[in-house]
Amino acid sequence: MHATFELIRFQLTPASGAVAVIELEGRPAAPVAGRPVLLLEGPVEAIELPAIVEPDGDADGVLRASFAAPLELAVDDATTFALSLGRGPLLELPAPDDVGDATLEVRLARTVNALRRELHVTRSQLADEVGVTRRRLAERDEQVAREIAAEREGAAAARAEAERRAAAAREQAERQAAAERDAAAAAVAERDRLRAELDDAREELDELRGELASARARIAALESAAATHRMPRTPRHPPPRRHPRPPRPLRDEEPTEQHEPVARTNHASLGRGVARAAALMVLALMLAALVVLVLQVRVV
Repeated sequence: MHATFELIRFQLTPASGAVAVIELEGRPAAPVAGRPVLLLEGPVEAIELPAIVEPDGDADGVLRASFAAPLELAVDDATTFALSLGRGPLLELPAPDDVGDATLEVRLARTVNALRRELHVTRSQLADEVGVTRRRLAERDEQVAREIAAEREGAAAARAEAERRAAAAREQAERQAAAERDAAAAAVAERDRLRAELDDAREELDELRGELASARARIAALESAAATHRMPRTPRHPPPRRHPRPPRPLRDEEPTEQHEPVARTNHASLGRGVARAAALMVLALMLAALVVLVLQVRVV
């Protein structure tokens, strides 16, 4: 106890289920000016209780005061008590003595206080756990957000790569289609050209066939003329017998000798013409076969 105050009695009496009366008796070292105040500080709340009646004890120097306090706070083992006497320092007091310690109100109040302390501890633990859970959830949310951002970036990169490949494939397909169209147009042009060449070859073949027919007709006519020239003439009536004449001069025989080289020359020229016509015909047939083969390959 403080040297300036001697505690004589400090007692708690339950007045109802929620209120307790605390009676204080003590001998201060100096007279008390004003009404004393009792301070109660628990784990959850702290209150200041002024004396409910004027202090008594001026005659014998003993301070007597009564205070009305909440029963649960007053009987709580964790509650501390202090006394304020005017402007002086706070005087720490021990826990009050209980009157009827075994009464139902005190037991209930202490049970309630114990439950409140447990509730307070549970709330503190729960708050700590909630804080830890919130931190973990925040960390997990951040990690999930980072993973989602990374997946989005990867998906965006994959989508860009796919679009790039699709664009390249389209460009390649367009180039291939253009090349195929150009090749088809070139094939059509080549086919038209080959057809024109085939038509020209056919016309030339027809001309060569005409020339060959004409050459054959000329050969036949020349052979007929040559056979007629070589055949001896038989007179219808024997000529009158005359005096033998001397043989004709050599100049008379020149026409016969001259006819034979001319016939040979004509035969040689006709042979060369026939050979040339045959060669041209074979060449035209080969060209026609080549054109047909090329057209078949182009069409396929």
